[in-house]
Amino acid sequence: MPSQAAVDCMRLSDGNQAIQCFWNHIQTLEKKNEDTQTTINILVDENKNLQADVTKLQATNIQLQQQVKSHVDTVAALTERITALEAPNKIHTLRLEGDVDYFYPVFFHDRCWNKGRKHLNIMRPNVHILA
Repeated sequence: MPSQAAVDCMRLSDGNQAIQCFWNHIQTLEKKNEDTQTTINILVDENKNLQADVTKLQATNIQLQQQVKSHVDTVAALTERITALEAPNKIHTLRLEGDVDYFYPVFFHDRCWNKGRKHLNIMRPNVHILA
């Protein structure tokens, strides 16, 4: 369907005026086309810039995820070390009861003594030591 400007040009009775009218209409359309093409080129350039920014952000995101994983691993290792350091400081009570006329040997494995200082409180003075 022709534009209103083209219809108006067709209504002119003078051929030269109609040709001039069409020529002006074509120039107007070409100018609009150039403006549209310029806008498209600007949008294409902006799109390329945005794609480059997205690529940079994705790379940054990957680096940050790696740093977070590294920090999580570090925190886990430190938590494990703190737990290991706190464990020997806990007080454990071992109470053995039985007949006072019987000897109840108590053995502590070497692993029980290798982490920090240990205290052994003996409540009864007649403790037997195995040689």
